[in-house]
Amino acid sequence: MVRRSSLTVRPAHFNIPARITLRAENLETRDALSVTAPATGSADLGNPVVTYPGDPSTVTVVPPASTTPATVTSPSVTDEPLVAQPRERFAVSTGPGSLTQVNVYDSATNALIGIINPFGPGYTGGAQVATADVTGDGVQDIIVAAGPGSEPWVEVYDGVTLKEIKSFLAYEPTFTGGVGIAAGDVTGDGRADIVTAAGTGGGPRINVYSGAALFPDGAASGPASPSPTESFFAYDPNFRGGANVAVADVNGDGFDDIVTGAGPGGGPHVEVFSGKDLGLITSFFAYDPSFTGGVSVAAGDLNGDGRVEIVTSPESNGAAEIRVFNLDTAVSTFYAFDSSERTGARVAVKDLNGDGDFDLIVSSGPGAAPEVKVLSATGTQIRDFPAMPPDYTDGLFVG
Repeated sequence: MVRRSSLTVRPAHFNIPARITLRAENLETRDALSVTAPATGSADLGNPVVTYPGDPSTVTVVPPASTTPATVTSPSVTDEPLVAQPRERFAVSTGPGSLTQVNVYDSATNALIGIINPFGPGYTGGAQVATADVTGDGVQDIIVAAGPGSEPWVEVYDGVTLKEIKSFLAYEPTFTGGVGIAAGDVTGDGRADIVTAAGTGGGPRINVYSGAALFPDGAASGPASPSPTESFFAYDPNFRGGANVAVADVNGDGFDDIVTGAGPGGGPHVEVFSGKDLGLITSFFAYDPSFTGGVSVAAGDLNGDGRVEIVTSPESNGAAEIRVFNLDTAVSTFYAFDSSERTGARVAVKDLNGDGDFDLIVSSGPGAAPEVKVLSATGTQIRDFPAMPPDYTDGLFVG
């Protein structure tokens, strides 16, 4: 990974033999670098990727003239093979019921670049995930929020090393209903902030944690027990279904806004609050008011028109009927999975290929096969892959 004028390599553990692919790329200019392959590998200079087995071997990466050439050596597969870090990523996490796992993927290639097992050995409460650069180093970090049954912990993993760099309680330690998670620049200071939503059993409280306050000087700084910069109830404080949350600049004022979807037990109520002053921007029902399975929400500019769309899906007890809204007006409706399945889905929005248009990521709910799809704003399938073994049915989250 080339950053500024140096070449650094971060290893990652593999538990099975594998062929390793190294892509040479300048993360600041996004220019591809030419690659000279070792005898044990092969090179395609038009798309500079070197693939070689896990045996000890050497690949020479030749950067532009402004940097210094470097040699990268991979150890054997029984040690720590070499993995290059991509500039963009997304994450998929497991739901409650089995050993919790977070898979981190290269957004452009869909390659698995790392696995995180959060919240200690044996944790089976599930997790929600978000990806954003909260440390300010130019690489998206992985933010993981604990599921129901445990204290409301949030853990932050460095985007380069995938090592935990911070953990904190998003709510009182007595609350065990799980935590919804999102990230974006709500404060308008150029740094991604962490936004949490209390899950089932608690009031629908939304907390905003400043990324600049969490990491004022990089990954190794900030308070151990941070206080939220903003805290409010998205719905009636007496509602105990919790909320889901997303972040995007819906009104185009330069501050990312907070999008909420009511949790199970309430109507399919979606609200958008201004990141600038927490004023209510819009409020609507995404589905028939009688539906009470909860609403998963996401937001981003899906069609390149310069306006952010809001995306919803039934969280549970309904088919994965995806709806895309411009503010409160539905502009597209389609099913991400079989319309006869009543397992719901979870949604996220990311610019996966760097073209400036956001893509829709949809993961299956509890009781369904562990499938993740990448779709266009009108439901056209771009990718489809299993994120877990085929016998896993505890549901997935994406971020």
